[in-house]
Amino acid sequence: MISHRFPVYAAFCLAFVAATLSAQHDCFPYPPSMAGAVVNDDWDEPFEIDQYQIDVPADAGGGYVVASLSSPEPSQPGMRIIPPSGLGVVAQTAPTQPISASPQTIEVAFEVDASTTFMVEIFESTVAPQAAHPIPYTWSWNFVSKVDCYEPNDGDPNNWPEPVPDARNIPLNQIHEAFGLAGHLDFSISWADAHNYDWYKFTLAVPTSVWAATAQVPNDQGIRLRIFDDDGLVAITGSTPAAGQTVAIGPELLEVGTYYLEILPVDRGLSNVATSEGEAIPDHFVTPYQFIVGIGSVIPPCVDPRFIFCDDFETGDTSWWSLTIP
Repeated sequence: MISHRFPVYAAFCLAFVAATLSAQHDCFPYPPSMAGAVVNDDWDEPFEIDQYQIDVPADAGGGYVVASLSSPEPSQPGMRIIPPSGLGVVAQTAPTQPISASPQTIEVAFEVDASTTFMVEIFESTVAPQAAHPIPYTWSWNFVSKVDCYEPNDGDPNNWPEPVPDARNIPLNQIHEAFGLAGHLDFSISWADAHNYDWYKFTLAVPTSVWAATAQVPNDQGIRLRIFDDDGLVAITGSTPAAGQTVAIGPELLEVGTYYLEILPVDRGLSNVATSEGEAIPDHFVTPYQFIVGIGSVIPPCVDPRFIFCDDFETGDTSWWSLTIP
């Protein structure tokens, strides 16, 4: 792969970004909620199981929860996170030697939807002798909100017109930002779950050539773009990229009408991790995707990820652009 830098693209791309269209923009920001708890208690007897509850705030974009449990020797802690459906287990964690940085502490992180409730069971994974009881422990959880001003905007295209009511109006020729989070309702999250989709819409007053592209994606998600017409038929489609790769679809000439952009993490990354076992917080927990729907018969080179990556495009720093030739 050969990389060349051409300042000439700066003026072109800056002019393109400035030439935005006026349109309704259904972006509704909200202040991120803070929620969590710290509990100091003990296991009075061997094999005791204590139960707690995690109530996720109503932040439309959801976020993720970090839950931690620690206890002293000779005990070792264990924790089960049970999803809102009550079916299965989101995470069951106990210290693993020699991976655990601290065999007396466990910590998990998992993505959550707004207004959901998780039951938590905590216990001794290594049970101390009767004479050592009661065994003290500290259990805590903390909710990290990820503000997504477009949520809720979910729906399964196979059940059309399910996505239509919550699809969000977006202006064309502008970069928008959202998160590819879909919290646990069951023990796992399928890429095909209705709440895994994000939907946006725009209306054309005259026949127009339209394209769409991602400008940024988390490194652990492969995000598919498709544009549907008002009847639920695919108007523009393309290939699904590998995790961490941007994608562009179109341009295609579309007739007058309202159209719906589907954004779907087909490769959606891990939904829960044991951070105390050395697993990192997934990138899509903290990194939004960025996308644009544009008009014109040619995709401007600074936003066509099939050929070009523009350094600092999203920040507006147009001092240098890089042209990447496969």
